[in-house]
Amino acid sequence: TFPGVIIGVLTLVICGFAAVYFLGAKGFCTYGCPYGGAFAPIDRLATGRIRVTDACEHCGHCTAVCTSNVRIHEEVREFGMVVDPGCMKCLDCVSVCPNDALYFGFGRPSLAKGKPKNKKPKRNYDLTVAEETCFAIVLLILFCAFRGSYGTISMLLAIGIAAVVTFVFWKTWRLFRDQSVNFLHSRLRFKGKLQPTGVIFVVLSIVLLLLTIQMAVIRAFDWRAAYHESFITSPIELALQSNLPTMTHDELEHLRAADHYLRLSSSMADGGIGLINSRLPAVAMRRARVAIFLEQWDQAEEILRDMVYSRRSTEPVAKLYGWVLAKQDRSEDVWAFNTEIFERRPDFTEIASVLAQNHLVQDETELAIKTLRRAVDAAPDKMLVAGQLIQLLIYNDELDEASERLTRILEEVPNNPALWEQLAVVRARQGPEQGSAAIEAMRRGIDLQPVLPEAYRRLAQMERYFGQMEASEETLRKAGELEQLLKALSNDNQNWRSRWQLAVWNARQGYYARALNDAQKALIDLLTRMTDSEALSNNLPVQ
Repeated sequence: TFPGVIIGVLTLVICGFAAVYFLGAKGFCTYGCPYGGAFAPIDRLATGRIRVTDACEHCGHCTAVCTSNVRIHEEVREFGMVVDPGCMKCLDCVSVCPNDALYFGFGRPSLAKGKPKNKKPKRNYDLTVAEETCFAIVLLILFCAFRGSYGTISMLLAIGIAAVVTFVFWKTWRLFRDQSVNFLHSRLRFKGKLQPTGVIFVVLSIVLLLLTIQMAVIRAFDWRAAYHESFITSPIELALQSNLPTMTHDELEHLRAADHYLRLSSSMADGGIGLINSRLPAVAMRRARVAIFLEQWDQAEEILRDMVYSRRSTEPVAKLYGWVLAKQDRSEDVWAFNTEIFERRPDFTEIASVLAQNHLVQDETELAIKTLRRAVDAAPDKMLVAGQLIQLLIYNDELDEASERLTRILEEVPNNPALWEQLAVVRARQGPEQGSAAIEAMRRGIDLQPVLPEAYRRLAQMERYFGQMEASEETLRKAGELEQLLKALSNDNQNWRSRWQLAVWNARQGYYARALNDAQKALIDLLTRMTDSEALSNNLPVQ
């Protein structure tokens, strides 16, 4: 979910440098960071704060060095501590105090700061209330315009860009309103005359305005496309595996509108107004989905081909591309593509599974096993290919490797009863010397899922196979008892007696957690029946 190198570098440049250059030290933290805004109310409850002793002489050194724009000397004078939530506890003020009067300590939170000792001095603000409101709206609009543009701009980057651009627009507005305007150490306008630096600033503002309008229009097109797409609810995978659904006239109109807006929001090279094309798989999937439902196969294939061979390709994109080829009866192209993409991305396990199945159809068992081995090594956490590989290894009598791989998987997921049963089968096929290990593995699987009579019967067969006749008969008896209990329970799901008998049975076998669970259900069923009977006897409606 992390952005790529380009967006990562841009985020650092905008939020770490441009925001500081335009908005001052910690500019992004102060004006843009959403986490700071969320933590500010909580900070009022914090007991750890910068506090002051009687040695303070109110010299103002602390305020001078504070990079968070906190007026420390005033706050410690009025409240005995720093109450501004903008304080980051960096301790710069503590280190610079000539009298060592400041310290970080615990005490009452700022919520209980009380009234200030002196009347708060009147402050002069750079923006009027009307300007503050207006530019807050501008910032929100800019954030919405930049957020997700080209499918790449992240939330923090969008906030940083919006804050910087809003500042530039505000300075430009002041250029045309005030007689003299400065930016940092540069004069933009002096006594009504625009300076060369001011001309450059205005040109920059115009460029940013045009880019912002373009971004906003692209986002508007994207939202309109998403609106029209919402009327098509059919899963694209299901449609490609069978037949495309028959579209109504209204659905076709929505699809054409979605295709139109998606084209407009793409790059100029593709007929849109964007400067670049999105390289995100999700965007490619959206465009391809609309093209498929419109049966524009060439367009869908082109969109997906461009994405599937890119660095950001994902397996769903590759699968969809293969389905598009198959839908056009190009089975040889599908086979060639799956083979090629698997060579490049062996971690695409679903494609590896399909390749292995094709190898098996062609009686190429060894090649299927080789394919699955490579997929498992590339993505060891994917159980689909791991299970297929183990089954093939068992079928091909490569029992040692199957046993080793099963043991390794069970170390990671020991609570899978099917895997324990599969390990039991492998052990049993390895020979009589593995009989005890096979039976133990089978019992481990039953312990994890002890309510399957068939599992007990398979254990009984295994015990009989390895000569444990008495144990086999006992296991068959348990299977019969369990089957009768489950049959009685299925005939009447609220039969508390059957539920209680099942709880007793589980307790006798040592499955105490399941016994407790069944006992609780039996008690609930009994209480429900008693309540219903009482309601009926009093002619009350049964709840």
